[in-house]
Amino acid sequence: MGAGASRLLRRLGYLNSNGQEYVLTGIDFESDRLDLRNKNLAVLPPMILTLQHVTWLSLSQNKLATLPADLGKLENLIMLRLFSNELKAFPASIGLLTNLTTLDVGKNHISEVCSELGSCASLTELNLQWNQIPSLPPEMGNLAKLKTLNLYINQ
Repeated sequence: MGAGASRLLRRLGYLNSNGQEYVLTGIDFESDRLDLRNKNLAVLPPMILTLQHVTWLSLSQNKLATLPADLGKLENLIMLRLFSNELKAFPASIGLLTNLTTLDVGKNHISEVCSELGSCASLTELNLQWNQIPSLPPEMGNLAKLKTLNLYINQ
């Protein structure tokens, strides 16, 4: 992207799920780190899924109830933070994030962990605390590199 494109992307407008325009400002979309914490997001702006160079994405402390089905397009992600949202589930495409080492989905409303999460072979840290998870799928046993698994305060 040229410098002009970068300036344009520092102000991103999109329609939220209610059809209202929402604008994100002051964000460096060329960086490999994208911090969208506490931006009052109810949906993930579709443009974010085109930023395949991003390796670190924080969407913590928003109002996300769902994640896009094609989240797996962000194949270079190493760290994904979704702490304190309103998520109920993961999309199956999470299994395509094979470079992911850290996933934080604590303090959501997740009641089931999808089996595809077991395909995230690089995962070393998984935070599932403060959810409603009664059990984990057997595929979680495939996570040979997992060093930290936090299940505090679940069912």
